[in-house]
Amino acid sequence: MSGADPLRLPRDVGLCARCRHAHVIVNRKGSKFYNCRRSRTDRRFPKYPPLPVLECEGWEAPATEEETS
Repeated sequence: MSGADPLRLPRDVGLCARCRHAHVIVNRKGSKFYNCRRSRTDRRFPKYPPLPVLECEGWEAPATEEETS
């Protein structure tokens, strides 16, 4: 998804907040890191992208319950 409306996204995270490939890692101090799982198979995607991500060719909506059952 590219050209997302930044007013509708969490300002500090961007698209990663609602991407099926994002994995949130919380350390002992409570800091959150957004790991892009697409980086495992596609080198175009950084493992920990600089936030906020406002455009991303790899963005996909989270899986729905219907897709996972």
